Amino acid sequence: MERKRISMAFGWPDGAPKPWPFLSEHRGDASPETLVYIRVPDVEGVAKEFNVEVVEQPWAREVHLTDSDGNRLGIATPRM
Repeated sequence: MERKRISMAFGWPDGAPKPWPFLSEHRGDASPETLVYIRVPDVEGVAKEFNVEVVEQPWAREVHLTDSDGNRLGIATPRM
């Protein structure tokens, strides 16, 4: 299966929390089917880019993506 490189840029409103990547050092944290959860200001653009539906949750509006290795990516706009 061909892998596609993904590049996205998001504008961050003044005062909005910025993403803070963290690489865990705990054994087994990067095992197959790992989940990475990212907060963005507007999840609609991500949903459109990947042609997926937005899932309405009480805490956020989310999209869920899975790569060819089974790793999961949750991208969400938190509810205020």
